[in-house]
Amino acid sequence: MKLSSHFLVLALFLAGIVTSCSEFIERSIEDKKVFLNAPADSAESGKYLQSFWWEPVDDALSYRLQIVSPSFNQAQQLILDSVIKDNKFSFTLEPGEYQWRVRGENGSSQTFYTTRTFFIYETDLSKQQVQLKGPPNGVITNQRNFITSWYSMYSAAGYLLQVDSTAGNFTDEPSLFVNTIVANTEYAVTATSDKTYSWRVKAKNDTSESKWSAVYRFTFDGTAPGKVVLGSPANGSGVSKPVTLQWNVLADAKKYLLYILKSDSTAYNSSYPLTLTTNSYSFNGGETNEKILWKVKAVDAAGNIGADSEVRNFTVQ
Repeated sequence: MKLSSHFLVLALFLAGIVTSCSEFIERSIEDKKVFLNAPADSAESGKYLQSFWWEPVDDALSYRLQIVSPSFNQAQQLILDSVIKDNKFSFTLEPGEYQWRVRGENGSSQTFYTTRTFFIYETDLSKQQVQLKGPPNGVITNQRNFITSWYSMYSAAGYLLQVDSTAGNFTDEPSLFVNTIVANTEYAVTATSDKTYSWRVKAKNDTSESKWSAVYRFTFDGTAPGKVVLGSPANGSGVSKPVTLQWNVLADAKKYLLYILKSDSTAYNSSYPLTLTTNSYSFNGGETNEKILWKVKAVDAAGNIGADSEVRNFTVQ
């Protein structure tokens, strides 16, 4: 009975080792296949903006998507060769014959490619939609200058760009921040005040115009967050390790910079300042009777850095 219990413990121990190792061993995906959903093989479409969609592959960390014209066996043009984390991707193309293929990838292996053919035929602009490039939708920054850009569209003679800095619904055209025809596929916009700017684009030629693109938004924020108020320990306190440093939460702060300093106001070590997303930190350094200084700054989502808090000190007991 005692021997059996030893074997049971050993078996559980070995099972734990196997389980732990499997968490660190990357599984091979060489024998797996990517199943393509859309566009289907030999599909025909009058839409220039195409959405590519495939089934996720277990243990794949990314996917390589390639598009050529007219085929991989007789490629005349490589249109796209990109590594993508998701299993969906949109891209604007001209009328023509294309093949696309996808393979799954991880750090040590890859699947075979799965390939499909599709055709895009020419239609008027009214059936098309412009695809925006950047800045990324929802970006927040403290830089005033933005380059709005989008993909070119077949048969477009120009593009109408609108930027709304008020309600974002583009209903009041005379008050739009930008409302202009652009000959190429980018336009510089300079933010004049802290706010969110909405923008959209449509293609135009002499006989028709496309649908509006999706609406993207970017935010300019040039205002620094407020000054952090330190909480505990109280200034001049004698404390035991570990020391919990706390400060108030600022509504407009995305993170905090914690400075821990020696008594001569130089950095305690090369680790500081620390970037933290919480409003507390457990400090376990310092020698007995050593005086430590500390302060905190707030950083907002746009990257603006607030003023220094007061500088406090404590002595390690």
